[in-house]
Amino acid sequence: MGDPGLAARIGFRLMAWTMSFTRRGHILGERLHRSGVQRGQVVLDYACGPGYYTIPAARLVGSGGKVYALDIQPAAAAMVAARAKAAGLDNVVTITSDRDTGLPPASVDLVLLYDAIAGIADKRGVLDELDRVLRPDGTLAVWVEHGDPAQTVPLVTANSRFSLRHRDDDILTFTRG
Repeated sequence: MGDPGLAARIGFRLMAWTMSFTRRGHILGERLHRSGVQRGQVVLDYACGPGYYTIPAARLVGSGGKVYALDIQPAAAAMVAARAKAAGLDNVVTITSDRDTGLPPASVDLVLLYDAIAGIADKRGVLDELDRVLRPDGTLAVWVEHGDPAQTVPLVTANSRFSLRHRDDDILTFTRG
């Protein structure tokens, strides 16, 4: 019958390879700045994939900050850990999960939900978890590349969980409550 996870691992590797041609450093850094990444913050890169935003975010937050990189794929966590080690970054922690972060309540300054919301099966569950881990003054930054931002806003703001703070071209930023 073969390895049931083989297709998922191959799909992830193909996606990571393809993304390497489309994600360029200046675009990544500019998008992170527009999302509000700052020195000393605790950032959660939710659905981090191969870490194209994790590594630049870790550099931006510096040694006084931390970046948690969460993905459903174990191959993603392994790739991010290897990339962080190769870059000499000790402020990156990987998490493998399909929803729950395992982080303490109100422990994160900024959540990056980049090009991921359309592919999340349990959107309400994920948004509940992000609400739980964000600090009261925390920010949820959503980049909608594959999907419709007009549909994303009502989804994220449902139940008064988050409020749209700003729409900056392709980045939606939300505050809690």
